[in-house]
Amino acid sequence: MKKHFLLLALFTLLGFFLRIIDVSNDPPGLYIDEASIGYNAYTILTTGKDEYGSTHPLWFRSFGDYKMPVYMYAVASSMALFGKTEFAVRIPSVLTGTFTIPLLFLFLDKLLQLETDKNLRKKMKYMPLLASFLLSISTWHLQFSRGGFEVTMGIFFYLLGCYFYLLFKQKHNVISVFLFIFSFLLAMYTYDTFRILSPVTLIYIAFNEQFYKHKNHFIPSWLLYY
Repeated sequence: MKKHFLLLALFTLLGFFLRIIDVSNDPPGLYIDEASIGYNAYTILTTGKDEYGSTHPLWFRSFGDYKMPVYMYAVASSMALFGKTEFAVRIPSVLTGTFTIPLLFLFLDKLLQLETDKNLRKKMKYMPLLASFLLSISTWHLQFSRGGFEVTMGIFFYLLGCYFYLLFKQKHNVISVFLFIFSFLLAMYTYDTFRILSPVTLIYIAFNEQFYKHKNHFIPSWLLYY
C-alpha cells in the first residue's frame, strides 16, 4: 500500500506540473467566459457586487446566460492572492483538476473495498492507480484544467460526493451523509450539468438506501429524501 501511495504522489505531481506550467500564457489570452468570470470575480472582490450591481449573487448574469457562483467566488479568492491576472482566473481549475487525480484513486479504491468478490478485487487491485495515471496525462482533462473552466471544479465536487457516499456505505456514519450531500450541492452550483446529475444521484441514493423508511429518526436522511 505504501508503494501505491508513493506512485499516486508521483502521478499527482506529474499532473500538477502538466497543468500549471506556463498556464498564464498557454492557452494564450482569456477566452470570453474566462474574461467574464475574471471581471465579475474582480468586482465581487473590490465592491461586493457583480457587473450588474447585484450584491454577492448566487447567479451571475453574463453574455446572454447565467454563470454558477462557486467558481466565481473561488476566482475572487485567488485574485485576492495573485491579483487581477490570467493566473488567478485559472489556478482554481488547475488545483481542482490536480486534486481530482488522487480523489479518483480514493474513490476507485473504496469501490474495490466494497466489492464482495475477492477474485475480482485481486484482479482489479491496480485499477485505481492506472486510472489516476491516465487522468494525470489525459489530454481532455489537461485542456479543461488549464483554462478557467467551471466543469473541472464541478467534476471534482461530484466525484467527492461519490467518494463520501461510498464512505457512508462502508461506515454508516452521519457525517458522511452531510458530506456527500454538501459535495453534490457544491457541484450543482459549479456547473450546469450537475444541476441535473447531482439531484438524480441523490434521489437514487435515497431510494437505494431506503432512507425514506427511517426519516423520523435519521435527520440527514430525512433532509435527503425531501
